[in-house]
Amino acid sequence: WDGVILQYTIDNGINWTTIGSVNDTNGVNWYNGTINCSGVNAWNDNSNGWIFTQYKNLSVLNGNMVQLHFVFCSDVFYFL
Repeated sequence: WDGVILQYTIDNGINWTTIGSVNDTNGVNWYNGTINCSGVNAWNDNSNGWIFTQYKNLSVLNGNMVQLHFVFCSDVFYFL
């Protein structure tokens, strides 16, 4: 399955930390499964459109310069 995760860094990209997990109580519509190609928690599958999502507690980032990025992972597709 294809999927995407959201990560942050506070050290200019040396270390990246994934925000949240499946069924995370701080998240609204946060990750719905895992990505087969990496086994990590992610948004995956088909949403059939846009879905509102939010993460409620990012206090660990207070006072830091923060960078965010999305990490996309895809498996191989074969068309017969």
